[in-house]
Amino acid sequence: MEKEPIKVKLSTVILIIAIIVIIAIGVIIGIIYKERITNNNKVTNVENGMLEENSIANTENNFSETEIKEVLQNYLNLIGAYQGEPYGVLQEMKNITRKNVINDEYPEAIEYGKGSILPTNIKYSEFKEFMLNYMTEELFNADFASGYIDKNGDLYCKNYGATGIKYEVKNIEKINNSAIKYNGKIITIFEEDAKEEWDIIFEIARKNNKCVISSITFPSEIQNDVEEKDSTNTSKSESSKQKSSNKNTQNTSKDNTQTTSNDSKNNIKNKILGKWKANKVVDSNGTDLGLSDVWGTGITYSNEMEFKENGVLSYAIGITASSDDGAYTINGNTIKYGIPTDIKGKMDWNTFTYIPEEDILKEEKNDFGEKKIITYIRVD
Repeated sequence: MEKEPIKVKLSTVILIIAIIVIIAIGVIIGIIYKERITNNNKVTNVENGMLEENSIANTENNFSETEIKEVLQNYLNLIGAYQGEPYGVLQEMKNITRKNVINDEYPEAIEYGKGSILPTNIKYSEFKEFMLNYMTEELFNADFASGYIDKNGDLYCKNYGATGIKYEVKNIEKINNSAIKYNGKIITIFEEDAKEEWDIIFEIARKNNKCVISSITFPSEIQNDVEEKDSTNTSKSESSKQKSSNKNTQNTSKDNTQTTSNDSKNNIKNKILGKWKANKVVDSNGTDLGLSDVWGTGITYSNEMEFKENGVLSYAIGITASSDDGAYTINGNTIKYGIPTDIKGKMDWNTFTYIPEEDILKEEKNDFGEKKIITYIRVD
């Protein structure tokens, strides 16, 4: 038997073809849509990246010049104090916050490890929080952290130091219209009559909605003795490394009162033990003023002090306010001494500089704006 041919209606064929065409068109549309979505995402990501960069730039750049100069000045005040001694930063903190962060102004040192530390009245976390008002945490860790100890949550300062440096911000200027990089011109004050002008480079950042210093580079001529005072610190940032080798040469060329020495603390202590007396008072021009210019006629009755063991100072120059013993501490060639006042337990703190080459002590006083330099000699 012959099979009858299958008859397909034309309408069915057309319907099948239409379905195939619709499917094909759907696949093509899907491919095109997917490619378009991918391309749009790429464009969006690029645009978002540009917007993010612009947002960062605008965020960093919306600080006024006055705000930037102010935070730079505060940072320089802190680093200048630190270049003298870690404890000096606490005095700057006290000046800014008006809080009693200093323990008895200059407390007795506590033996710690291979050196000694000085106690304060605040927690380490409070001190760090204060410092981060003016710098990033990275800069704090690089330039300051090595001078402080977190002991059971309390802040202690490492007990070393010398003469600090003061800085004044003169002006700042953006580098190539950057939002964060600046040139700065500052005045470096080694002492009242030794001022020099230097250029620095620094960067700012926004942290907790505040303008802070994120990096700073001093010229190689501006040096400090922080690393010399703390030989355990070998991980300074680049900015610290550029400030750490030859300050002694500059100081020696300016004035013997800036003389520093590699003598150990014990050697200096052994050299200053014993009796001393005031010998000469001169003004900033070297003109002899006479001892009575500082102590009045009382100097004719008493002119002697004695450095004793264990940081005890017996001071009887002029008419003293108290008969109690004073105190002294040694940081390098700097002797910080306290004379008792009429208020029990209070000390009037001042500073001597020991000049080993001449075996003398020198002290600078500012008497109503007039600089007076006092020399003390050993009593045989």
